[in-house]
Amino acid sequence: MRINTNVDAMRAYSNYATWNAAKSKSLLRISSGKRINSFADDPAGACIAVKMGVQVSGLKVAKRNAQDGISLIQTAEGALNETHSILGRMRDLAVQAANGTLTYEDRAAIDKEFQALRQEIDRIGNSSQFNTINLLDGSRNKITLQVGANAGQTMDVELSDMRFDAIFKTTNGKLSVTDANGQTVDVEMGLCGSRETIKKYNDAKDAYNAAANSLALAKAKGQNTSALEQEVAAKKAAFEKVGQDLNREGQNYATIVMNQVDKAISTVSLQRAGLGATQNALQHTINYLENSAINLSDAQSRIEDCDIAEEMMNFTKANLMSQVAAAMLAQANSEPNTVLMLLNSLPKANAF
Repeated sequence: MRINTNVDAMRAYSNYATWNAAKSKSLLRISSGKRINSFADDPAGACIAVKMGVQVSGLKVAKRNAQDGISLIQTAEGALNETHSILGRMRDLAVQAANGTLTYEDRAAIDKEFQALRQEIDRIGNSSQFNTINLLDGSRNKITLQVGANAGQTMDVELSDMRFDAIFKTTNGKLSVTDANGQTVDVEMGLCGSRETIKKYNDAKDAYNAAANSLALAKAKGQNTSALEQEVAAKKAAFEKVGQDLNREGQNYATIVMNQVDKAISTVSLQRAGLGATQNALQHTINYLENSAINLSDAQSRIEDCDIAEEMMNFTKANLMSQVAAAMLAQANSEPNTVLMLLNSLPKANAF
């Protein structure tokens, strides 16, 4: 029996320390809810869990990006919805102006609303913005959305110039057409006629009114009016002829405008259809990102998170074995006391 080295106590202490460490690890896992609390717990699993966590975080941000993209599309689509309404009203005005029962003055009144609507289309195109980004003025042909957690996972929102000249295919409000002689002429997008014919009409009207006023004044003074009457008749005929020409031209212009409005409606419809298709694609992308984030989170949880039931079983075992080891350590420490009993049994030396 040896007293210098208590091997049994050393072994009992080693087991006691081992089970205490296991109990501490179980307590840490249960309190944190994670199986991996440091890379020492599972180096390979920790690496995988970190990469999955980064991926899940990126998917969530990509989902928000896609939602912002839908908001942008809805902003542009809302503006184009109003443009569509304006084009519908423009077509109504063109149909009205094409009627042969109207005079130049009637068409001029109709054209005032038409020109105001034309300016409104330009205003909508110039002022439609999302987060200070112009959407419909032609400054951007596309906006690229980052809709994935990795580089290159993008989607483009195609945009076009939706102002008057762009959708009517005009230049400064003028449309180039080929006349009956095969020559290219510029037609003003209006419902009255060309500026030259309108000027002739106004000049003829002023000349006729001036001659009529002179005739009335001469009659009031009792002067000879035969020459003036002939002049008034000639200027009236010229005025009526120009008026007829202007009416025919106004009807032709109204018909041209009607056709161009139809083309403009088709152009805006095509742009809205593209935006609608992209919005639907983004909605599917959002659903995909959401499902991917859920599945990756589930996979990350299986690697990183703690099974509480299993860990409670481990903790209970470690706690029990720690108590047993402590009891055996106490027992092992008491064994050297038997040596004292043996020593006490020796005969005592005689005292001198």
